[in-house]
Amino acid sequence: MNKVSSLYYLVNKTNLVSEVDLKPYHNFSDLELYKVLLQNFNLNEESLLKTIAANLALPVKKISELVIDQDFFYSFDQKKCIKDRYLPVYEDQESVTFAFDNPYNPIITELKKSFTKELKILLISSYDFNSFLGIKKNNELQDCSLLDQLLTEAAEKKASDIHLKKLKDKTTADFRINGHIYPFMTFKAEEEKRLLSLIKLNAGLDISLLNLPQDGRINFVKGKQSFDIRVASLPTAFGENLVLRLFNENIDQLALSDLGFNEQNLNLIQRMLKENNGLILVNGATGSGKTTTLYALLKELQKGRNKNIISLEDPVEHVVEGISQSQINHGIDYNFAKGLRAILRQDPDVIMIGEIRDQETAKIALEAAYTGHLVLASLHTSDI
Repeated sequence: MNKVSSLYYLVNKTNLVSEVDLKPYHNFSDLELYKVLLQNFNLNEESLLKTIAANLALPVKKISELVIDQDFFYSFDQKKCIKDRYLPVYEDQESVTFAFDNPYNPIITELKKSFTKELKILLISSYDFNSFLGIKKNNELQDCSLLDQLLTEAAEKKASDIHLKKLKDKTTADFRINGHIYPFMTFKAEEEKRLLSLIKLNAGLDISLLNLPQDGRINFVKGKQSFDIRVASLPTAFGENLVLRLFNENIDQLALSDLGFNEQNLNLIQRMLKENNGLILVNGATGSGKTTTLYALLKELQKGRNKNIISLEDPVEHVVEGISQSQINHGIDYNFAKGLRAILRQDPDVIMIGEIRDQETAKIALEAAYTGHLVLASLHTSDI
């Protein structure tokens, strides 16, 4: 006969369940009894966790209170974390910290054997655990529903940006397509929390940091298309707003003929690209395809492979083989004007400027176009 578990004594002592109802389970292990208590007795999980935590001298935390070390977290196989129900939180010189939604999880013993450092245990609710790792009740990855649906729809509709806005009583998702914002869907509170957790987790952001802006990236593959997604968060009065900018990594494979120009305009552009000097401006609003067009122009110019082509971008959005690409760095005061002056000393035939944003850059670009260089640049305008 099995020894009566310590959890049995604790539940009996605290009168969480009557002795009569509890007695049939007196031979159950702590792990088995914990599952029974949640499934058969409709106990409040948080209350039960706090009772057990007080007895075991363990802290109970909300997921929003945890500062998760992204490097430590990603050093573990996420599928195994989900399967064995543990969440890597933090590592320092003396200890490693993990969160569990079951204080009797047998993986705790295995983890203790895996580390020479002290293993610190935090307890969180199964709701927080599932929300953070994006798990359905059947333990399947949620990526195939909310987040995957959002990114798939955005990719299919050729959206350049996804806007997630936290309003007073809901969260909306809007797409920017050809420079215009279109509503996509509205999320309930539970869906919104799960979705934002998934996005921040996949983007390498601190999920517990809610009151400061953050930036990250997500790689998303759908069929033959691969996307580099820039994620930016912004704290607002009602919560966090997220903007996801989608960059199609196959963009440099696009030819001018793929961009929808009619035959007359296509011929005109190709004639312009044969010039040895001059300025070609690509104008339009945010998300209208300026970057796509510039890369297609560069690809066209590369066909002869007898030109020195240098770009100045903020940031470098796609690496193009055979082109020298320089990235703006505002932290060291390396701006478009300074970068453009430096490029002119590199004997370029063609210069691509990601965007003309100020009068000084515009002046240098024009001077370069007058003095034997073909300059390609974009200019943000309200329309084309």
